[in-house]
Amino acid sequence: MQLAVGESMATSDATAPVHALVLLGDNFYPDGLHANEAVARIRASLVRPYCRFLRFDGPEAAEVEPACEIPRADRRPVPLFATLGNHDHLTPESPDQQRAITQRFFSNWRMSAGIAEVYELPGGVSLVVFDSDPIFEGADATPLADALHASRGPWRILAAHHPIANRSRVSEVARHARYRRSVLDAVAASGVEVQLMLAGHHHNLQLLAMDAPAPRLHAISGGGSGARSMPRSDPRRLVGFEEPGFLRVDLVDGLGLPKRPRLVVTLYGLPGFLGRLAGRGPRVLAHRWVDLAGRVGE
Repeated sequence: MQLAVGESMATSDATAPVHALVLLGDNFYPDGLHANEAVARIRASLVRPYCRFLRFDGPEAAEVEPACEIPRADRRPVPLFATLGNHDHLTPESPDQQRAITQRFFSNWRMSAGIAEVYELPGGVSLVVFDSDPIFEGADATPLADALHASRGPWRILAAHHPIANRSRVSEVARHARYRRSVLDAVAASGVEVQLMLAGHHHNLQLLAMDAPAPRLHAISGGGSGARSMPRSDPRRLVGFEEPGFLRVDLVDGLGLPKRPRLVVTLYGLPGFLGRLAGRGPRVLAHRWVDLAGRVGE
């Protein structure tokens, strides 16, 4: 399924080029990246699905590049920002093994050495990527507040593995409530506005609305593997789909009258099997936008 999602992402990029990719954790499922299997797992979990976007220029790149089936002339490397998921933390060496990918294989792989890091993108977009698992387990969220405070903006996007907007699994209710409060406190302490949050963890696609000081629009894109069900009722959910896919965020100059710049989040599902054979692109499932003032619309 991950290969099909990667193919659809490449198709979307060919139609309208992207500036960056964001991986929202659980990059090496089910228990992280073991040192003794790094080459094989990187070939399978990164190179095969995402090789259009990778820059094979590290000292060990020759060990993984043969898994890329796309001709070099058709590749288009862009920064690939990745955060860790709870499964990436299950093996002790996994976080450091993933952070070392930049030095070993691809120079355009980006993963923070700490809990949070800011990446400044074109158009005044500050992408703040943070490792949510330590905070989910009770770690101090001050580094997240510091990263947000240091971001330039005016557009700010949080990216992490664990969502804050939706209802949790029964086994995670208490930890999720504490985690959500920690993230919201960090946003409030930063003194800046955050328009959008991206998260994974749940194996489906959702768009949800939240009240300030939270990011007003919350997008869950955990559709890179087998889809799973979601709670049937959630007052925050705007739309939800129990199927594989991905999301795309576009900064547009304006929609409607009066025109205002907006971040448009689009959920994409995969074409059917016959559609993929026919070379069809991904299906638009839904979209929502958020503006600088935090207004959300369709």
